[in-house]
Amino acid sequence: MTTAPGIFTAGDIAFGPRLIISAVADGKKAAEQIDRYLQGGQWIPKPKYVQITVLDHHQMVDNYDEYSRLPVPTIPLDRRTGITEVESGYTEEQAKQEASRCLQCWINTIFEGNEDKGTECILCGGCVDVCPENCLTLVPLSQLEVSGETQARLVAEAPSLEGTLQHLDAADLPASEGSMMVKDETICIRCGLCAERCPVQTITMEAFEVFEHDPDVIELEVSQP
Repeated sequence: MTTAPGIFTAGDIAFGPRLIISAVADGKKAAEQIDRYLQGGQWIPKPKYVQITVLDHHQMVDNYDEYSRLPVPTIPLDRRTGITEVESGYTEEQAKQEASRCLQCWINTIFEGNEDKGTECILCGGCVDVCPENCLTLVPLSQLEVSGETQARLVAEAPSLEGTLQHLDAADLPASEGSMMVKDETICIRCGLCAERCPVQTITMEAFEVFEHDPDVIELEVSQP
């Protein structure tokens, strides 16, 4: 909601040009807040369940990053009348071709080392070398700038970040020794090469799906007599 009560905004108009997936997420958030605003004290948040799947040897379809956007077919100019729709839509084959361009943003690289399992990062730099989009960078901690807000958040979430921070103490950041892996999510194409290249399996490809019901529970429809 904006500073004007009852007026909501999202997407590019709120934050400027960003990725389309960010605009979709903004729309969902705005819709939920509009519903909350209209219902007032009667509003009850819907439960959310997250299902995480670790993908073994994740691969995208061949040449997916080379596909060009497929224009939507339209009816000829001499057959257009008034304000009727001019786009005739994709055929099934065209729709599948266009859908194959999807970068599957629900699949992400997860960096989490575990000392007991021998999966702690050894800073070999293999993931940086193999990344085709150069979205991974190894940065010395001495060059890291951490705002007070970020540091407070890291300290609060320290128990859940043990595998990520490894032997670092969030309260001591930035540190004079050590390195940090920085990833630019906006240019990652989910190729999975970094996970394949990692010799100690610090990096995994994991799929995240959010449901409004428990995905492991099947609801039965009971017919009324």
